[in-house]
Parts: sequence; C-alpha cells; structure tokens
Amino acid sequence: MRDHFYQLIDNLAGELDGDLQLHATLSGEESDFVRFNHARVRQAGHVSQHGLQLALVTGRKHASGDCELSGTLDADLMAARSLLAELRDLLYNCPDDPYLNYNEQPCSSEDSRNEPLPPLGQVIETISQATADLDLVGIYAAGDLVRGYANSLGQKNWLARSIFNLDWSCHTPANQAVKSHYAGSRWHTATLQQHIDSQRQALAILDRPAKQLAPGRYRAYLAPSALAELLELLSHDGFSLRELRTCQSSLLKLEQGNRRLSPAVSMQDNRGAAYEPLFSDEGFMLPASVPLIDNGEFADALVDARSAREYSAPVNAATEVPGSLEMAPGDLADSDILTALDTGLYINHLWYANYSDSNNCRMTGMTRYACYWVENGQIRAPLAVMRFDDSLYRLLGEQLEAITRERQFMHSADSYDERSLASMHLPGILCSEFRLTL
Repeated sequence: MRDHFYQLIDNLAGELDGDLQLHATLSGEESDFVRFNHARVRQAGHVSQHGLQLALVTGRKHASGDCELSGTLDADLMAARSLLAELRDLLYNCPDDPYLNYNEQPCSSEDSRNEPLPPLGQVIETISQATADLDLVGIYAAGDLVRGYANSLGQKNWLARSIFNLDWSCHTPANQAVKSHYAGSRWHTATLQQHIDSQRQALAILDRPAKQLAPGRYRAYLAPSALAELLELLSHDGFSLRELRTCQSSLLKLEQGNRRLSPAVSMQDNRGAAYEPLFSDEGFMLPASVPLIDNGEFADALVDARSAREYSAPVNAATEVPGSLEMAPGDLADSDILTALDTGLYINHLWYANYSDSNNCRMTGMTRYACYWVENGQIRAPLAVMRFDDSLYRLLGEQLEAITRERQFMHSADSYDERSLASMHLPGILCSEFRLTL
C-alpha cells in the first residue's frame, strides 16, 4: 500500500498548476476481529480499509476532502482525481485561514515494524482452551495498521505496525467481573496465561460478600488501569497549548506555577517508544518524546500545527492530546503493594470519570471491576461500588506515597472508525488519602 499511495500522489501532483500545493494523508488497516462470549467465538470478521484525505492549498486558502481506496491504481486514481476536481472548485471560494500551517520543508521518513503475529486460528484455540471453564466476554483485534503522508513538494512519510489487542472480562454467576487487557506486537502465550491466572484469583475473591464503606478518606492503591482512567480525562485538555492560552486547561495552575505535584511525578508523550507516527497530518516531523511534567512541575505543552501558527510556537504534536502518554516508574515493587497499603482500598478500575471542578483538577467517578478492601496487608473483601471525588493535585501531590517500579503498557482498544494507535505506559500509585463520597 505504501508504493500505491506514493504513486497515486505523484500522479496527482504532476497535474497541479500555478502555486497549488497538494497534501495527502492515508490511514488504513488489515484487521481480524473476533468476539467471544462464554469463552466461545460468537462472531469473526476481517476489515480491510484505507482512507485517503487530500488537502489543496494556495496562499492562506485550503480545501480538503476524503475518499476510500480500493488498492487498484486505475480505480483509485479516478476517485482521487474526481475529489481533486471538487477541491479545485471549492478552493477559490474559501475564505483565508489565518492559522493554516503546512510543512513546506520536505523531510521524508519510513518506520515499518511488522512483527509476525500468530495465525488467527492459533490465537482462538489458545484463548478458548485457557478459558474454557470461565465466562469470558471480549474482543480480539489484530493485524496491520498504516499511516502515510505525502505532498507535492516531494515529502513522503510512512508508518506501519502489526499489533494485536485482546480486551476481555470474566464474570461470576453473581454478575461480578474482572477485566483484563493484553496488547502488543509480540504474542506470548505465557503472558496471556499470567493474566488469566490472575483473573481466576480475583474471581475467587469476588465470591466473598462485598464490603460497603461509609463515605470518607481512605488509604488507596490505584492500579495502572485505574490511573489510566484519570489520566485519559486529564489528557483531553491538560497539556494543550491552546487550552492553556485560553485558560481552559485543567492544569493551568500547574503551568502557572501556582500548584505543583510530587517531585516523583514525571510524564512525557513518548511517541518514539510506542506506536504513533513521528509526523503530523500537516507534514511536520515530530520529536520522539515531549516532556509534559518534570519532577512535579509543568514542562512543555503539546503544540499542533494550528496552535503553532496562532501562538508562534514550534510544532511538537499531531494533536494536543498525548497519544503515547508515559509516566516514570518509582521504587515500589508489585510484590510489596499490599504490605505498603496495609489497610485501605485496592482499586483496579475506575469509570465514568469526569471533572467536578476542572479549575482544581478535581475528578469524580465510580469504582468498577475488582476493587478490594485490604486489612493488614491482606485482601479481605470486594468493595461495593462507590463514588470518588478527588483532585489529581492531591493524588499526585501531597497524598502520593509511592509509585510502582513495574509499569503496564495499555494499547487503546478503540476501533469505532478504525483501530487506534494510542497507548499509555503507566505505573500504579499508592496514596495516603482517596476520597469516597457516596
């Protein structure tokens, strides 16, 4: 598909006249999807899609549109020429865009990491055999993902990844559930078995009577998957230059120096160590990593092409939401978590997270899968569902006691329009206080 894409754009670029510039992006996948219910295959299918977006630019004017590619050059060239003709008709009636910003200094790149994934039948057999006695519900998605950029100035950029993603939960007869997630570019059956063994232990705990807590403040350990729910919400506006300059960022006080986090907290958007491309849809080359929080203090904001034009800042992101968020590890070993927690909450998952006070980075939501009450370093009972309301300034600030040494890599299971390349690489955190309200 790479050569097909490049040939297509070269043909279109040769048909331009005057000062017209053409900028093109491609996003595609060849993915297998399998839906499991009661640990059996209930639905299986394959998705092959490659979407082309063209942007025609002259001066401060631009017009853009998209079409699907078939993989046949003649048919795709006809569709792309038709789209280009429509954009020509639109272009000169478009108003000037003061923040239009495309790269005009060509810099080509290629990053293809196509690790061989196991055959689909082998994966299905492995999952089915390992969970035959469990009530497993989930989705397995795997295959090749590609992203491309090319323009009429001669720049060409390509990214290819082979990734699998298994997102599932196991349920008890009482409708309790333990959720798990296994994703990556190299499949290891032993790793999957470790996840399943851990789920079996959790399911046994969920059979115990649930403990109903009174609202209050409790010591708490937040597993990486629970922390991910909070940081995903934070990422929507926290690190955006545009949101900071318009005073709408939930981290505005941190950026202005009026609040700070624990010196143990450092975060970065580490695209170079994850899956996302190091080029933007406007053709700008992006740094492999952008420091976001450094030793508890705000470091850099994420700046996309339009914000770069508006605020005279260098482009360092495709969008102003981190797609490869990574938090630095600490010193707490996983084997010591329960001992360090002593008595309090062991929170595996949160959901329905939203801001209760965005100016103070305070969030509310609910506990979810496999959350426990711990006494004297021993898990005693599953928790009845509770609502929390607390600020990240506290949880990652004065109330933060420890960060785990081990981290969990979590690839996004989002596949609404297409499979996502976004991911998080996070530790767990131990907090001296976590506020439960209901």
